Amino acid sequence: MTRLWFEGRIVFDRTGPAYRIGEDAQDRVTYAPRPIATELRFLRHLLALPWFENLSLERRRSACVKFVRIHLFGAVHNRPDPSFWTEKERRSLAKVARKLLIAAPGAESVLSLADRRLLDAILAPDTEPATLIGLARARRRHGRPNTLITRDLAQLLATEAPLRLMAASVLLR
Repeated sequence: MTRLWFEGRIVFDRTGPAYRIGEDAQDRVTYAPRPIATELRFLRHLLALPWFENLSLERRRSACVKFVRIHLFGAVHNRPDPSFWTEKERRSLAKVARKLLIAAPGAESVLSLADRRLLDAILAPDTEPATLIGLARARRRHGRPNTLITRDLAQLLATEAPLRLMAASVLLR
């Protein structure tokens, strides 16, 4: 999908059936949390592909910001049981986070304060599971100043910054 987004031509069938997103397809929906290394393996694979490495820094940042917000942070949010977060699972999560940041230096600069707190906690080896879970919840309190403002104020109005992202979401409703 990432390659299609950056390189493909998209054709939309206006007369065809709508694509439905939901939890009704039991063959593609699972509620059992898998180990982080298993769930996020695709990211490690994707980041090493030559076509991804050859994308411009701007495009790699754009993709990696989305990967951080959706997959990395989603992995924490979708595992609210502190007992899941063993040292091994926290190390696996930190490893993926570091790979994303290495693949797209500076990607973290457009994250909100709340997102950066969670990212910092993911990268810190001694973060308690309850802290990770609490920060994952806090970043989803959309519209609050710490979910809108970036740590680097020069990035406040960047394309991938939360202020523009949330404004666009409101305007599209």
